Amino acid sequence: MRSAIAFCLVTAFLSGVGMAQPPPEPAEAKIELGNAGVDGETAEQTWNGAPISLSLKDAEITEVLRTFAREFELNMVIQPGVAGPITVELNQVPWDQAFDAILRVNGLIGERDEEILKIRPVAQGEKPGLRR
Repeated sequence: MRSAIAFCLVTAFLSGVGMAQPPPEPAEAKIELGNAGVDGETAEQTWNGAPISLSLKDAEITEVLRTFAREFELNMVIQPGVAGPITVELNQVPWDQAFDAILRVNGLIGERDEEILKIRPVAQGEKPGLRR
């Protein structure tokens, strides 16, 4: 029951409720990975997504990721095994920074493969987050 309520909250927030600005045009709604190095880290990360606010308690992470994919027109594949509850309290954070933080805290990697973002758990020695 809590997950369903939390999912409704994230959908409402990502749909525009609580946003300081209107969502970007589809052409601008892309994750910029910067100059990601071999290990996926950047010297200076810039975030350019529209600000969003999220208030979630024990929401299923795959549903949260799928909501990001739908709302920001991302082509996303989530590896089997990515699962579990997530609790988030963010206020007016660029959506791409929020997405990266969710991946990092949950030990996940978002790798861009052409136009598809692949989400998977980190392997030993890898750092979580967005990368090329």
